[in-house]
Amino acid sequence: MGGYNFARELRNGVRADDKKHVVTLNEYEMALIELVTRDKLRVEEMRGIVHRVSDFEKRRDGFAAELAFCKLFNVYRDFGTQYTGYDVVIGDEMKTVDVKQTSYNDGKLTADIRGKIFDLYVLMVGQFPRFVYRGSILREMLFRPENIETIGGKQIYAVEQDHLSMTFPFFRV
Repeated sequence: MGGYNFARELRNGVRADDKKHVVTLNEYEMALIELVTRDKLRVEEMRGIVHRVSDFEKRRDGFAAELAFCKLFNVYRDFGTQYTGYDVVIGDEMKTVDVKQTSYNDGKLTADIRGKIFDLYVLMVGQFPRFVYRGSILREMLFRPENIETIGGKQIYAVEQDHLSMTFPFFRV
């Protein structure tokens, strides 16, 4: 029978309260992501950037998470091959959003300490083509000394999912 299967969702790593935040890309969106990933990697290779075999899946998951976020919140993501420096721009004030993706159900939202600064950071958990929105955090809340961790010898900002907000700023409902 149709309907919501709580046991199946728990096996798939989705909490009951995440049901409304689950996004599964359809066949056309999946085809778009495959195309964008191949094109962006090709452009980078023309610039001399060498990729490992696993880069395709990693990049595809990242682009797919961005599209899933956009689909969930009904915002547009420019999928051109030119580097724009942001994932999404939203609201009348043109706020920049960095969509982070992890395949770990309990994964943290992380940001490079020396990376580009965005107005908002979002965490999508999952793998192509299914993702769960786990929340967002304003840069002022993320870029605090208590959020600095060292992973693999590299300093990053990192926050647990329980520090993320499920409400979404910059939207008027």
